[in-house]
Amino acid sequence: MTIRTIAVSVLLGLPAALLAHAGVFHGNHTVGGAAHGILVILSIVCAALAAAAALSPRSLRRLGAAPPVAGTIASAAVWFAFIELRESPHTIAVLPCFVAVCLAAWIVIIAWHGFARAADGVARQFFARLRPPFRQFATICRTPVHAFGSLSPTYRLFSRPPPV
Repeated sequence: MTIRTIAVSVLLGLPAALLAHAGVFHGNHTVGGAAHGILVILSIVCAALAAAAALSPRSLRRLGAAPPVAGTIASAAVWFAFIELRESPHTIAVLPCFVAVCLAAWIVIIAWHGFARAADGVARQFFARLRPPFRQFATICRTPVHAFGSLSPTYRLFSRPPPV
């Protein structure tokens, strides 16, 4: 597990927490009380940063850099707890909240994987069209360069006996 995957799981935790909050309370009250607008904007920024991490060349080369589900669940649970501490006191059932956090984290991870796969496909198609000129350049660069005065190109013709 790298720092990038931990950072992406922390970033995806806030949108998952907001999704879980909407699922638990069915939109009956605003998330975070007076800080509702700030939390929604912060959630959008976190999702955009996680999407930018999905667009990094390392993530596009291998989709194994995806955030772990357990890390995203833990991050979403912490975000959910901080959001609930910010609100006015009310009673909530812990088990349905935990199930909602797990489900929301799973949904957010699936959406992130879908975005990463789509970005990977777009990048592959884009670079596939650029590949032929680069391939010709690479072939030209791979031709052997002999030192001045070297006789190795001449001896190559006589390296084997002639066929019988």
